[in-house]
Amino acid sequence: MTACFSLQDEQCPAEDDLSGGPGDGEVQPEQRAEEVASPPGDATRVNWRGLAGGAFKCEVCEKSYARADHLKRHKRYHTGEKPFKCDVCKMRFTEKGTLVAHMRTHTGERPYKCDVCKMRFTEKGTLAKHVMRHTGEKPFECDECKMCFTEKGTLVRHMRTHTGEKPFKCDVCKMRFTESGSLVKHVRIHTGEKPFECDECKMRFVEKSHLVRHMRTHTGEKPYTCDVCKKAFSHTSSLNKHKIICISV
Repeated sequence: MTACFSLQDEQCPAEDDLSGGPGDGEVQPEQRAEEVASPPGDATRVNWRGLAGGAFKCEVCEKSYARADHLKRHKRYHTGEKPFKCDVCKMRFTEKGTLVAHMRTHTGERPYKCDVCKMRFTEKGTLAKHVMRHTGEKPFECDECKMCFTEKGTLVRHMRTHTGEKPFKCDVCKMRFTESGSLVKHVRIHTGEKPFECDECKMRFVEKSHLVRHMRTHTGEKPYTCDVCKKAFSHTSSLNKHKIICISV
């Protein structure tokens, strides 16, 4: 049985839902000698996310770091500073490593390969998460209900179902959400943005999942099958309605 570990170190809201980081095979910002030097005291054995014990402390969220350059990088999540810019699409990033990974979306480079299924990935961290699908490893455990998760970020979001925390707020209507992605989708109600377009009929949609379902009207794909009569359906909702009738017959 795979061991699970509880979420002991509370994440800074500014870094919530982020993945990857130093040690992920990416190029990091150049560091001055005084920034890399270890601080005084017992502050050398902490990870880059800032577990308790670091000598360099953030004044905003009180997370502590073993190195000054790690704290400097962390502070950008509070200030919104994004000093690293993509020369192709002009997107900006907080960390140089994130820019390096982003550039692969333009170049098509996928240097990290799964030894099991041979799928390739742009980031080492994404490969590590993928490998857990093969191993079944779920190292992050909820202290409340003992559910286990593959990723720490998923556990953080899950914990909000227990705490009721909704840290993401809409500036327009003040509605609050448990996940940043839910807020992004909600804001489109106010802006009218529909970023996902059908190549066949040019209809546009607020969410990618809506486009995927719509495309089945063109392709005729019916991926959901009734276990009883083997009839196929385009949508899960149609299958569920059918099952009520099929099982009762």
